[in-house]
Amino acid sequence: MTPAEVQKIVEYEADPRARLIVLLGCLCGLRMGEARALTVDKIDLKNQTIRIDANVVKKSEGVKPPKYDSRRTIPAPDVVLDGIQLLQRAYPGKYAVPNYADLNRPVDASAF
Repeated sequence: MTPAEVQKIVEYEADPRARLIVLLGCLCGLRMGEARALTVDKIDLKNQTIRIDANVVKKSEGVKPPKYDSRRTIPAPDVVLDGIQLLQRAYPGKYAVPNYADLNRPVDASAF
């Protein structure tokens, strides 16, 4: 995707969780399951990094290590960190992309 295409999606999408998923994927390279499994304790605002060490596969399987054991720490641009902070102020919980029904469980992929 081009930056202009990403910008259009972000501007068009009403759900801030979906916007954050798009930004995490396009700007940080996270897979959908990695974005859904991202917990706020893995976000370092001071150093502007995100630690990827989990992946949501299926509801029945829960949270697992990332695909091919690809644990990593990645840089996070301001727009991503701002989106995470916005959601955390509105829905303080364990996950960066909140599950509105249960803040201590990863959001279901069917929400998007």
